[in-house]
Amino acid sequence: MRNKYIDKGISIYKEKMKPAVDTLFSKTAVFRTGKRKIVYHPIKLAAVIIAAVLAIALLGTFVSMLSGSKTTDVYVEYGDIYKAKTIGSNVMIYNNKGAKAIDRKGKIDWQISQSLSEPLVECDGKYVLFADLAGNHFAASYKNGKLINEYKLGNDIISAKITNKGYAVFATDTDGYKGKVTLFNKKGREIYAWNSGSGYIADVDVTDNGRYLAVAQINTDGDAVSTKMQFIDTSRGEVIATAERNDEAAVEVKFTSSNQLLLVTDNHITEYSKNGKEGFSISLEGKEASYYSLDSDKMIAVSVMDNRGNSVLEMYSMSGKLKGAYTATGEIRTLAVCDSNAVVAEQKGIVRVNSRGKVKKVISAENDVKSIGYYSNGKRILAVGASVAENIAVK
Repeated sequence: MRNKYIDKGISIYKEKMKPAVDTLFSKTAVFRTGKRKIVYHPIKLAAVIIAAVLAIALLGTFVSMLSGSKTTDVYVEYGDIYKAKTIGSNVMIYNNKGAKAIDRKGKIDWQISQSLSEPLVECDGKYVLFADLAGNHFAASYKNGKLINEYKLGNDIISAKITNKGYAVFATDTDGYKGKVTLFNKKGREIYAWNSGSGYIADVDVTDNGRYLAVAQINTDGDAVSTKMQFIDTSRGEVIATAERNDEAAVEVKFTSSNQLLLVTDNHITEYSKNGKEGFSISLEGKEASYYSLDSDKMIAVSVMDNRGNSVLEMYSMSGKLKGAYTATGEIRTLAVCDSNAVVAEQKGIVRVNSRGKVKKVISAENDVKSIGYYSNGKRILAVGASVAENIAVK
């Protein structure tokens, strides 16, 4: 039902505004080209153009919403393959030219310009550790993109880690020994050092508070290879436990946030306590493992090959039990994990699966994905190709 104000408005429009609008739309213009003459209505033409532009914009928005993908403004140099790591709420991409921290909207939050011949990059919390494994001895830590400490090591770097409290630990070559471990506090002051006399150091890690160290050594005897673990209490200044893994070569050691130590070798993933007590052991023998991720505190993910030659992503609980598996279409090219979800790049695109191996989302990638960084909220990833990085919704 209309009230008197609406009726009055309609009356005013008919008496005063409508004649002017009709006159405006009735005006014509002439466009001449050679002997041809085209008569058109400028206002009507403008309205058609505006409508077309709006339609294109709405269509683009609609397609973007459907794809869940947004190409960022990050320039990726050709020839320098970027790798991706989660750092705080951002994803950091890095190569031998430096690093860029990309936020969830696909914008550069901060960046570091540092040329490294063979970059080693480690992240924890808001801290980033840069080191060069190519023999120039460079190592430095950053927080939110700002330089915090530069470490004077004086020897070739083998391995390095940093904690979310700013402790940094390095394994380096040294004269007279088979390696040296040096621990620094968040101010960059050396607080502990240990020399390896019985085996070559493969990797090292430290608990968040800087108290416990785990050192993986490799020993050889002819064709035989073995791994020896050294567990060190820095407050006591001594080795408190050792453990040996025969016929295994250490690849990585990592403390979780709960001080659970995970040792990755060429054929097992084994759990130890910070005091050296052995827990579960996941066998990778005969599986031809290609990728793995220890980035989640909720599951361990490993890409293996089954007996039919298929790429399979296996997911284990933090107690070492198999939770689920996903068989990919073609080869798994890269892997990223966040909480109880994993994302892989494979033949049919980017696939997100849960810890049970159930496919939750499949997205076609516009580029050949080389590396994936998973944002900590679990909703988006940064898929890095040879020339562009794409910010993609996966949840």
